[in-house]
Amino acid sequence: MNKRFISVVVASALGALALVSSPLSGPAQATVSPSATRAGAWLANQLTVGLIHNDQFDFDDYGLTLDVLMALQEADTRGPKQDAIVSAMRTNIKKYVYNYPNTTPGDGVWAGSAAKALVAVQAAGKNDNSFGGVDLVATVEGTVEPGGSDKGRLKDRDIAGYPDPAVLADYSNLLYQAYGLEGLAEATSAKVDDVRDFLLKQQCGAGYFRLYFDACKADTDATAIAIRAMSAAKADGVAGMDAALARATTWLVDQQRADGSFIGGASTPEPNANSTGLAASALALRGKTGAAQHAAAWVYKLQVKSTTSGKLASEDGAVALAKDGWNAGRADGITTATADQWRRATAQAIYGLIHLDPATIDVRVVERIVTKVPKPLVRTVNIKNSVVAGDGAQVPAGTNSPAGKLGHYLAGQFSDGDHIEVKDGGNTFVDYDLTAGTVLALRQLGQQPTIAEHGSNFLLDGDSIDAYAHGAPYEKKASYAEPLAKLLIVGTLTKKTDAKTLKSLATELTALQQVDGSFKDNGEYVDRSGNTTRQAVVALALRMAGDATAADKAVLYIEKHQCKDGAFPRSLSSDCTTGDLASTGWALQALNAASVDGRTGSETLADVPAGWDQDRSAVMVNAATSLRAVVHVDGSVRKTNIGDTSAVAAGLQAAGTDTRATSLFLTRLQKKDGGLPANTVDKGSDLSSSVASAPAVARSSWLSTPRTGLAAAVSLPLDREYAVRRTDNASKAEGFVVARPVAFAGGGILGLLMLAAIGFGLTRLNRSGSSS
Repeated sequence: MNKRFISVVVASALGALALVSSPLSGPAQATVSPSATRAGAWLANQLTVGLIHNDQFDFDDYGLTLDVLMALQEADTRGPKQDAIVSAMRTNIKKYVYNYPNTTPGDGVWAGSAAKALVAVQAAGKNDNSFGGVDLVATVEGTVEPGGSDKGRLKDRDIAGYPDPAVLADYSNLLYQAYGLEGLAEATSAKVDDVRDFLLKQQCGAGYFRLYFDACKADTDATAIAIRAMSAAKADGVAGMDAALARATTWLVDQQRADGSFIGGASTPEPNANSTGLAASALALRGKTGAAQHAAAWVYKLQVKSTTSGKLASEDGAVALAKDGWNAGRADGITTATADQWRRATAQAIYGLIHLDPATIDVRVVERIVTKVPKPLVRTVNIKNSVVAGDGAQVPAGTNSPAGKLGHYLAGQFSDGDHIEVKDGGNTFVDYDLTAGTVLALRQLGQQPTIAEHGSNFLLDGDSIDAYAHGAPYEKKASYAEPLAKLLIVGTLTKKTDAKTLKSLATELTALQQVDGSFKDNGEYVDRSGNTTRQAVVALALRMAGDATAADKAVLYIEKHQCKDGAFPRSLSSDCTTGDLASTGWALQALNAASVDGRTGSETLADVPAGWDQDRSAVMVNAATSLRAVVHVDGSVRKTNIGDTSAVAAGLQAAGTDTRATSLFLTRLQKKDGGLPANTVDKGSDLSSSVASAPAVARSSWLSTPRTGLAAAVSLPLDREYAVRRTDNASKAEGFVVARPVAFAGGGILGLLMLAAIGFGLTRLNRSGSSS
């Protein structure tokens, strides 16, 4: 059987991974991810006349050459380059298998080299009984111990030791034993059962396979390669490995870290692409598709992309061993001294990358890889950065609806599929706040869930939390309320969030609340603006987290700062006559937010919902009235300000008002790419405005977004005819606007009854969400 049929695990149109355990008669129909193909292309470019040459120490590395060949076979790519490697290795096989410079078996045989060559030659479809003058099957069989406690073990033959050449050396280990099992199973060797039995003896009590044949020490690479070899041998008819496979698989699944990565063994205690790539392949073979995809996504984060700039710009497809290697590559490029590490990492990373196909697999990108973290900004100051557009190559097609088009545009702005980058001067940075805003916009739109999940996991990574919410590395013990709140909302909407992370974010956020209900950041780069939007976001986050007490205090603080016109100010720090539109839209969402489980179900019209003070009803109605007074009949608020129009719509939607006109107004402004402009005269899309427009386009708010656990406490039924001709010539509003039937005064039950009497009443919602 061609080993490629076992090595390549097919990602079907349904995203399932299938392992065929019986002989295959037809060609493999493999769907290989573009990332694996690009990695293969980079490896192929490292060849010199079919061989990997180590320029640092000036020698041809035959072992790494075979690693590259098997990687290209795994990805089923670069056929001519595979042929070139096979040709070059045929010429040099004796140098690799025998104890060079000797070229006969009697002068020493490297068991591991012979076994690896056997597997590679078989996968290439070449004659394993006569390859470059070497019978690889017989050579491997000759390294198998015939009896004793080591029966079945592949051992080096006649290799002089160091420093005493008179003492024969043996460098064989579990990896080479696994190659021997796979190769001899393919060759239907009489010795395969002995090789299998010795391999099975290396499985330790916990389920993992040890790398060396002495004390039990957990090793991811050894276990993954053992699983791959046993799976291949089983497909070739070798029996007796089912229990071992099940135990090894269970152990391997348990070793996966929350971000999808794996460490190696005692010698590689940090997460790395080699171990994670091999583990992904082994897990896929065992039907653990979710775990395999998660691992593949982590490996993908270490791969150079076509959009990668700087010293790695010309290395598209290469994969770094780990974060340190990536950062060194970004700083210095791939040098003569580091090329070997990049080549080895990429060769094994391919085993994981073949399972990263965005068209069929729901991948989750987690790890944050950036070389620079921007100094935290004092968030009372706005600066304009130019967004580094993502390549959009792995963004699934959206629906043809306005929300679908906007979602596709937003998803395409992510760099590496999970974060937004901006340029500030000559530097490129991760914009955590814009990343969070874009992720939350996708959630409100209900579009691009895979990309939203990518971005969510990126933001919830420990390094991202430290940078965004704690100002790392510039601050040591800082905590910022608004970033914490946004991360808490992101985590609430993520499919699989560590409960400890959510609890930690909520606890840290609550600790910033002052006696009056406001929030005070800790640190040097803090937000001292008293921003209404910030207070509202925090209140919503705490409500989602189930902390009703802290949320109520936060909302009460907002209530106390309502302006005379019924709106809310941009800053909650002073009295005001006229409020800010966008701030009022956010305030309305916070004011009317209720936990789905916290409703009483009362149907009494004048009843005040549980947790509300007696004035909040009037406060909310007046806020809604102030917003309706500025909405034109075409749905716009300020024709030159998309952000204000969107925020007003979200607030009114939260209050139960029909916002179809505003939604239509915004969708008419959509560009061909699905985004919205900063204003009605701009010709191109603007990311910030597009993010802000999401709730209006979707006709949604945070009270109606799925999985928030929130709902509207009350509804203001203002979707009947409300427009009257404005006669105030001093007003700059255009067209038709709502009359102002209520001034901001009074409240409580009397206020509610007065409102009801003039047809602007307040209606409680029952548990099912219908009005009563």
